[in-house]
Amino acid sequence: MTHHARLNWIMFVTIAGLLVFLYFRPSSQETLDYPIVNKPISSLQSVRIIRRHQEEIALERSGAQWRMIKPVMAAVDEQKILAIFEILNARSEHRLPATDLGRFGLLQPSVQLFFDDQSISLGGFAPIKHQQYVQTEQHVYLISPRYGLSLPRKATELINPVLLQPDENLIKLVLPQFEVERQEGQWQILSLKQIESIDRETIAQWIERWQSLPATELTIGDLAEAGSTERSRIGIELQDGRTIDFQVLQNESFIIVLRSDNGVGYQFPIETGRQLLDPHVFQQQSLIPSH
Repeated sequence: MTHHARLNWIMFVTIAGLLVFLYFRPSSQETLDYPIVNKPISSLQSVRIIRRHQEEIALERSGAQWRMIKPVMAAVDEQKILAIFEILNARSEHRLPATDLGRFGLLQPSVQLFFDDQSISLGGFAPIKHQQYVQTEQHVYLISPRYGLSLPRKATELINPVLLQPDENLIKLVLPQFEVERQEGQWQILSLKQIESIDRETIAQWIERWQSLPATELTIGDLAEAGSTERSRIGIELQDGRTIDFQVLQNESFIIVLRSDNGVGYQFPIETGRQLLDPHVFQQQSLIPSH
């Protein structure tokens, strides 16, 4: 083997060895990867979300379902609840002792989360890392800001936007001009103050909208400032014996159906709302060919 050949062989072996070392060397990300909490989602029973200068949002598990208990009692959108839980799986490359919290914007956290007795405080941002400081117990971590951005800013973002929930089985509905009741598996018209007749299939489809049509916007509390020009009331009876009263507020742009039992208002565009409140309007709209 010539001198140059030996040099080339030595260089080849050296470079190959270096590449093998770099390939199999443990990455720094693997060695600095800390879970911020140790709380299985399956064990959770309660969740609280506290933002500065805003009402507390409190959730409680009931069997396999979650319900809102503050600021109102209401069914929630389960997919949005799962988005909150994602922070429990967050991991961080940076862990610091929880001292000098003002440096991290954690003396007065922007948001505090409580998963049962486990608290997570969200503070300021590290501009170079583009990550957010969070505190759990005795440590401060840096995590992606997406976890904080996925948290609801107000309770209405979590409430299920459908008027009636899957466990609220409707058997009777009373409007000012219309009353219908489910008898022996069929919807029966009990009173009708309008001339146009409505077939049972249309009635069944109309009733189904009460349990499937999502509102475009939700409100909580007094709707006296909604600018409504018309008001009416609706009564509903459920299969389990419960009754729910609704107040209807209407103006030229939208209709709000307000549940009296929890004060949640469900807002619909004017035409959609009219179909929901009057089976005649729903029947006429269903006869219009779609394009």
